[in-house]
Amino acid sequence: REKNFLQTLNYTFLCNAHYAFQDDNHLYLVIDIALGGDLRYQLNHAKNNQFSKEAAKFYVATLLLALDYLHGQAILHRDIKPENVLMDAKGYVKLTDLGISWRAPSVEALEECTMSSGTHGYMAPEVYCKKHIHGKASECFSTGVYAHELMLGKRPFPSNVFKGISGTTREDFLKNPSSYGRTLQFSGEDSKIVDAETRDFIIALCDRDPRQRLGHAGVQDIMNHQWFAGFDWEGLKNRTLAPPVVPRSDQANVDTGDCDLMDTFCMAQEELVKLTAEQQAKFEGYEFNTLYVRGRNSVVVGNGAPSDPTENVAVVAGNGAPSDPTENAAA
Repeated sequence: REKNFLQTLNYTFLCNAHYAFQDDNHLYLVIDIALGGDLRYQLNHAKNNQFSKEAAKFYVATLLLALDYLHGQAILHRDIKPENVLMDAKGYVKLTDLGISWRAPSVEALEECTMSSGTHGYMAPEVYCKKHIHGKASECFSTGVYAHELMLGKRPFPSNVFKGISGTTREDFLKNPSSYGRTLQFSGEDSKIVDAETRDFIIALCDRDPRQRLGHAGVQDIMNHQWFAGFDWEGLKNRTLAPPVVPRSDQANVDTGDCDLMDTFCMAQEELVKLTAEQQAKFEGYEFNTLYVRGRNSVVVGNGAPSDPTENVAVVAGNGAPSDPTENAAA
C-alpha cells in the first residue's frame, strides 16, 4: 500500500520514496533519510517536553503544507502524530507513514472514507461512528491534537474519550456532537503556558462537530487563521526560513533504550517464515525506480522548484512475510 502511494507522490515536505526492490527474503524501500529522528524524539528531549509557540508554528505549518499536497492528490493521511513527522539533518520536517492512508476516486470524494483504523487519542470523533464516514475535517482534528501536544507536551484528550461513540450512526452523532466525549478546555497551568490566540486555534481545530471544525473546507482556512499572522509561508516553502531546532549530528537521534546500536543492526538473523506461492504472488511487481519514471526525476518543493531526489536517502527493509498495514496503529 505505502509503496503504491509513494511512487505517485513527490513533495519536499513528504518523506519521498526513491527505489523499491526485493530479494528472496526481504522487501526494500529507499526513502528520504531523516537524521534528526522523529518529532516525538525531539519533543521528548525539549525543555519540559514542550516546544515554544514559534517552534510549534513551524511544525504545524509544515504539516499543513504536506496535507494540502496530499489532499490535492485525493489522499487522506489518517495517522497524524509526532512519530510520523521526521526531521532531516537541517531541521526541516517531513510527513511520513502512509500505511493506513486512503486514496479517494477524486478530490471531490475525499469525504467518503469509511476506514476505521487510526491511532486513539488523535482520531476525530466521527471516525468512531458506525460506518466510520469521515474526510478532510478528520485531519484537522488530528492537527489540533498535534499542535496541543507540541506546545503542552500532552494530548488534549485521553485515548478513550470518544470510544463511547462506537455504534452511533453519523446522523445521530451530528444531531448533537457536543453530547459525546468532552469539550476541550484549558485550565490551570495549561492556560498559562499557551496564550488566548493559541487556545482559540486549538479549540477550533478540535471542535467535535466536523461541519464547524476549523479547516473542514480545506487546510487553507487553517493557514489563514490569526495564529499564523505574519508567518513566513514563502520562506518555509522555499526552505529559507530557519528551522527552530537543528538536530545534533554527533549522535543517533533515536531512543535505543539499553540496546547498543551495533547490536541492533548486526544481530543474528532470525529464521524467516517460508512463504507459500500464493503469499509470494502478492509481492509480484514490488519494484520502483524514481529515475525511470517520467516526472519523478526531481522532487517538487514548496515553490515548485526541483531538488535532487538522490540526496539523502535511507533504506527501509522488511521481511517478505505478509503483514498488517495497520500494525502499530489502533483499529
